[in-house]
Amino acid sequence: MRCIKLKSLTVTINVLFLLFFGSCDKTNSKHWTVVKINAQNYITGEPIEDVYCGVYTQKGGILNSGVEELDVSNTENGVYEFGFKAKKNKTYWAEAAIDIDKYYTVKFSNFMNLSNGETNEVEFELVSYAYLTFDIKNVSCFDSNDKLIFSRTSETGYNGYTDVIIDGCYEDSSGAFGKVPMGKWFFEWQVTKNSTTNTYYDTIELEKGEYRVYELDY
Repeated sequence: MRCIKLKSLTVTINVLFLLFFGSCDKTNSKHWTVVKINAQNYITGEPIEDVYCGVYTQKGGILNSGVEELDVSNTENGVYEFGFKAKKNKTYWAEAAIDIDKYYTVKFSNFMNLSNGETNEVEFELVSYAYLTFDIKNVSCFDSNDKLIFSRTSETGYNGYTDVIIDGCYEDSSGAFGKVPMGKWFFEWQVTKNSTTNTYYDTIELEKGEYRVYELDY
């Protein structure tokens, strides 16, 4: 991971950790505040290295970058840590950003209300993308009353698919690939033919960056 000043960087997800330092005790401003971000792949547990971060202050409604004595360190296990000395009567934001074209987000925290002088931790659970398309064929059509209901769910909770409902004699070659989270996918389909309904199940696992055509003959 790396820390940069987010002055002009266009990001796709901004996660703001709101830091309040409301005490008038002058000794409070001398306390060192630490934020730890633990970013890992939700499926593999591998560390995510390309998370961007920065610290901002706001006073009088004006947002400006830069905090004195900003200290940044990076460990080998994917934990990104930065600390700074807060000035009294100021509000601080630690901002983190990831590229949603590269990662699907499973878990992230929007805000943390922190006390000065403490170590505060937050977890990111991200998933790399794979690519999936479907080749669906009614290979033994009975009549126009045939029906297929096809459901697709991911272990990540991805909700980009709705149920496929197909009536009659149907044949569709695979189309364009859709970008989906890697990991396990669970398929369930109900087939009705000649007034009889049967239910079937299957599970596949997609690797990072994999392209897969799933063939469903019913």
